[in-house]
Amino acid sequence: REAKNMFSDAFMEGMIEVFDHIAASSIYKVVILTGYDSYFASGGTKESLLAIQEGKAKFTDTKIFQLALDCNIPVIASMQGHGIGAGWSMGMFSDFPILSRESHYISPYMNYGFTPGAGSTLIFPKRIGYDLARGTLLTGIEYPGQALN
Repeated sequence: REAKNMFSDAFMEGMIEVFDHIAASSIYKVVILTGYDSYFASGGTKESLLAIQEGKAKFTDTKIFQLALDCNIPVIASMQGHGIGAGWSMGMFSDFPILSRESHYISPYMNYGFTPGAGSTLIFPKRIGYDLARGTLLTGIEYPGQALN
C-alpha cells in the first residue's frame, strides 16, 4: 500500500507465486485483479526504472504485465484505481479490463526518456483505439477513466 502498488520485488514475486498457484490447480474458474485504495497498479519503482535507464535491467526481465495474458482461465482486471505505466498495461492484458470512471490512467514512458514498454504499444491500440493509445504513449497524456470507457 505504501508504494501504491508499484512493481517492487515483493509485489512481482507475490504476483508470480499467485499465478503459479492458480495454474497448478483446477479449482479456480476466474481471476480478479484489483488494487488497494485509489491505485490499481503504478508500474516500476524508481530503482527499477533507473536500472533500466542505466542498462542494468530490461523491461522484459520480469514479465509481470504478461501474467494475465498467459493465464489459462479468464482474468478480470477490476481497475478501481489509478493505472500508471506498466501497471496500466498489466490490467489491459487481462481478458476483461474494467476501468473506473473516477480514476486516471497514464503511460508516462516518454516523460522519463523511455520508449513505451510493458507491451503497451501492442495492447493499448486494441483496447482503447489508435488515437487514444498514441496520445498516452507518445505524449504521456493522462486520461480519466470516463474518457476511456
